[in-house]
This record gives sequence, structure tokens and C-alpha cells, in this order.
Amino acid sequence: MTKLSDAIERGDVETAVSEIVALGRGHADLEWTGPSRPRPAQLAAIHGHAAVITALGEAGADLSTPGPSRETLAHLAALHGHAAVITALGRAGVNLNAGDKDLMAPAHWA
Repeated sequence: MTKLSDAIERGDVETAVSEIVALGRGHADLEWTGPSRPRPAQLAAIHGHAAVITALGEAGADLSTPGPSRETLAHLAALHGHAAVITALGRAGVNLNAGDKDLMAPAHWA
């Protein structure tokens, strides 16, 4: 686990955003937490950290690549009831209507 993913899981948004800024644009740790672990953006969507989503997007992290079941960050945010994350994803230009493997949009997961 990276320092970034650990801060996200602890709910330490300030440290997570500081770590993103310190890592810099395009750094590999913006996309990596470890084998079989959610990416930092997935953790932020699950835990409802809209500020982390915004910082990741500004740092060049991929906010659009779906997970193994074609679930997007918007699906994860909707499932966990995090409307602010969905708003942040929309502001970052993410398609909020992408379907999962069953063609279900994020709104279906809410």
C-alpha cells in the first residue's frame, strides 16, 4: 500500500491531496496501490473524497478507466451514496452515463 492510498483509506483528505501534489503530474503512485488493490481514485470514490478525486484529475490520474466489471468511479460513488464525488467526476469530464458489464449506468447503482 502506498502513502497516498493509506491516507485515502484513513479519511485523511489533507494528507492525500498533499501527497498527490508532492508526487507530481503523471507519477505512477497516482495509479497504483499494490497487487489486487483498488487504485487511489477507486478508494476516493468508495470513501467519498471529492477533493481527492479533483486533485487526482488535476495531477493527470486516469479517472475514466473502468474496473474488472466495467464499473466506473461514478458507479462506485453512486453505490456508496457520494454525490459530491459524482459532481467532481462530471467537472473533470468523466462520462457519468457509462454502463457497467450489464449496461447499468451509475444511477442504477444508487
